[in-house]
Amino acid sequence: MSRRMGQEALDVACEWMKHSNHAELEIRSFEHRGETQILLLTAGFDLCYSHELELEFSEVSHIDLPVRFEGRNVRRATPGERAAFHETVGIDDEDTLFVFEARNVGPGPDARVFHVVAQEVAATPGLVFHYLREDLKEGERIAPWVLK
Repeated sequence: MSRRMGQEALDVACEWMKHSNHAELEIRSFEHRGETQILLLTAGFDLCYSHELELEFSEVSHIDLPVRFEGRNVRRATPGERAAFHETVGIDDEDTLFVFEARNVGPGPDARVFHVVAQEVAATPGLVFHYLREDLKEGERIAPWVLK
């Protein structure tokens, strides 16, 4: 499956989380590519061995996420959430407030909410192995950090 952008990316991520019995997400990297800040999240059943979804946020200006968490949903913030968040952090007009609804992140309520402020999101589904292996099937690949 190919890379999806914008709302279609969020739809792909939500659908994956809905059908996954354990949607574990992890911050894989935060890097600068030229003048652009890129946040890469990987998602899968067991992130030690592979992941099945990549979420790439670009032009990131704020990150409020644990390093690893179990996701229930990801969406754009409601106007009310955006206004409340803007009062404490501030958001530029061209930025989007992305909301992660998570569970199993420690003591406290069953569901927790985390945020990423970015201008764009892309989703790339597909099985990505975190180790070298042969005989890859169509749509499968080895993670780039394994090949270095």
